Amino acid sequence: MSPIGARQRTPRAVWRPEELIDEAWRRLAPAHLVLASAVCALVVALLLWSAADLASAVALADARAAAGADVAVVSVPDGETLDAGACARSANNGSVLVAGADFGENTSVDGRWQPVGTAVPVRDVTLAALRTWWPDAPLDGSLIVGRDLRDSSGLDVGMTVTINGELLTVGEALPQAVRPDLWQASLLRVVPAAGPALECWIRAASGTVAAVGQIAATAFPDNHPIVVPFAQADELSADPRAMLANSPGRFGWLMGGGAALALWFLVELSRREESGVYRTTGTSWPELGAMSLVQTVILVVAPAAFATVATVLGLLVLSDLPTTGTALWFVLQPVVLAVLMMCAGGPILHMLSAAGAQVDSMRT
Repeated sequence: MSPIGARQRTPRAVWRPEELIDEAWRRLAPAHLVLASAVCALVVALLLWSAADLASAVALADARAAAGADVAVVSVPDGETLDAGACARSANNGSVLVAGADFGENTSVDGRWQPVGTAVPVRDVTLAALRTWWPDAPLDGSLIVGRDLRDSSGLDVGMTVTINGELLTVGEALPQAVRPDLWQASLLRVVPAAGPALECWIRAASGTVAAVGQIAATAFPDNHPIVVPFAQADELSADPRAMLANSPGRFGWLMGGGAALALWFLVELSRREESGVYRTTGTSWPELGAMSLVQTVILVVAPAAFATVATVLGLLVLSDLPTTGTALWFVLQPVVLAVLMMCAGGPILHMLSAAGAQVDSMRT
């Protein structure tokens, strides 16, 4: 017999893993369904927020590319020329996407629009030079008329011109996206990358245009190359990387995850008497924590996974977002962080809500 007045110990209950999992399912209540729905809504909101930020960044990047943010023009002082072949070979550099020579207006040829006989300026460029602005420039070497020349003279695709007496047909119109004004005011001929040129046009990989100076110095060691970015900084839209780095969406996971944890804490507070029953029947704190961890999987991980898959598939079908690994991780990152935050904080908050519940349940 125990001495009179001795403290009675609660019999120790031992839960097997399968019993903990079963009990975690059994203690789910309608309030937990509200929590699971809130997790789904949070995941969808975070994914859509990240996708909107990514779409804005892509639009900015496209605008910068269209403005020539990654294009540089290499020229030399008056009286010097560049080797067109060396210009073309600079494309072998890893950061250069395409490089081609502009030979300038060819004043040695006589170009005339027939049958009216109006003189037209003929400019010689390589195919690679065209492709610094026009990736799909045709290979057939047909004559290409610029926008401004079309507007000022009426010369258009399908019409004929004579160049040094040879009758030729204008085969293409220069797209609006091609930015150099002198090209748009000329009739362009595609010529081989050989001989002396006036300029070398280089399109570098995104964010690497600053390296063109060293590339030009290596490609033209006998010249004094002058490298000028086509678009100046004040002509460009905001930097997409800076926009993403400063976006409020970077902290959306923290705000959303905190709100979900607060809701979870309130749900557990409303059911703290249950925790008291478990404790008074000998359930240990680690076992109660394990049960809460199982509920975390049920109420957070499973709904988050379902909402993520459904939302991402919808975005892939309904939007033009890039599908690279980097882009996908950018969209998923806030969800992953929010879920990890809830998985770590949920069991802890459950334990806090149960603190003192043993005493309360014994009083009732």
